[in-house]
Amino acid sequence: MGVIAGRAQQILPKVKDDEKTHKAVLAIQEETEGLGRMVRRFLDLARGGSPALEEADPADLARGAAAMVEHRFQEAMVELTLVIAPGLPKLRGDARLLVHVLVNLLLNACDAAKQVRLAVGIEGASIAFRISDDGAGMAPEVAARVLEPFFSTKPAERGTGLGLAIAHEIVKMHRGTLRIESRPQQGTQVTVSLPI
Repeated sequence: MGVIAGRAQQILPKVKDDEKTHKAVLAIQEETEGLGRMVRRFLDLARGGSPALEEADPADLARGAAAMVEHRFQEAMVELTLVIAPGLPKLRGDARLLVHVLVNLLLNACDAAKQVRLAVGIEGASIAFRISDDGAGMAPEVAARVLEPFFSTKPAERGTGLGLAIAHEIVKMHRGTLRIESRPQQGTQVTVSLPI
């Protein structure tokens, strides 16, 4: 990440007259800094720390995650639909880590489907983020193992089997739940519920 940030810093003065490229390089710098902060948070959590609790708007989390994966969905020609209930209360949590969870779930859905829906609303005393896809779904024995570290149905070069396991841990640290419902040929639905 240091090399990426350094190269972006070198390029920036050379593209100052090209507004589009200048914005792209600034975005690379911002995302690199954000990734650095996220890695430090993961390391802190691995050492037994707690997630940073701050007010987070569920709608902003969903929109931020969707913006981060937009290019992947466009490249894969997968349709992403956002449905956000109005007037949602704020959450207490680490916004960057929660966006990471949603990004991971959205990318998994993008790899498996042609249509993906992210719906955000209130369910009881929780905010529910529900990601549904129209993909091939999973057999029960596969669905039962997908949260295990290093378990993956993807080829080795496309997945480590850590994404869902990390997402699950982040949700648990926020006193929430991550539930997966899937059936062969009927798609998959993943629900992240976080207490209000």
